[in-house]
Amino acid sequence: MTKLIVKAGVALASVWFTARLLKEGVILEGAAPTVIVCVLLAFINTFVKPILKFLAFPVTMITMGLFPLIINAGLILLVDELVQKGFDVKGIFWAFAFSFVLSVVSWAFDFVTAPLQK
Repeated sequence: MTKLIVKAGVALASVWFTARLLKEGVILEGAAPTVIVCVLLAFINTFVKPILKFLAFPVTMITMGLFPLIINAGLILLVDELVQKGFDVKGIFWAFAFSFVLSVVSWAFDFVTAPLQK
């Protein structure tokens, strides 16, 4: 149970912190949109992303592994469309930046909280 709570806290903190770092291109206002974005990202990354990665495997091979970055940016834009109030990403560049920075920030927060996740 503690592991689940820590993971949820890391996800929330990562999304919030990433939005603050990219404040020119990503708007995240309030606690409710932050929770909604985290839940949608978790759902999409669990169910939709593996299907897209499987279907895009040939393109991934041609681009030498760079196409999943495009998929991630597209999924961020999908979440932007699904969350009507409180979350806005201003274009594909900012979606790519949000995806990349979110990965790094999540990794860093996971590394710091690793002892709590046992």
